[in-house]
Amino acid sequence: MASDDPTVEEFQENFPDIFSSASASTTTEDVVIQTLPWPFCFYYNNSPWWRQSINAPSPETAAITAENIVQLLNKAAPTLGYQPLFSAVAGDCP
Repeated sequence: MASDDPTVEEFQENFPDIFSSASASTTTEDVVIQTLPWPFCFYYNNSPWWRQSINAPSPETAAITAENIVQLLNKAAPTLGYQPLFSAVAGDCP
């Protein structure tokens, strides 16, 4: 990652809601839906930036959550002076 790239800490400080959404749990009235941790690697400008496990009932649901986080990060990036170059892939960061 280049020295002028954003840091995870900078985004956590300025946009804590983005990071809290990665660990949402799911319940409905009397039904508890089992969730499992699905690892995702978030990238900035094609470089590993943040590794996060997303708790979800399926890998597809976790991928939707990861994509939503990417959209939020890309929307927030210009407000801190960065290009919206975030992406994510399932699995651990290299």
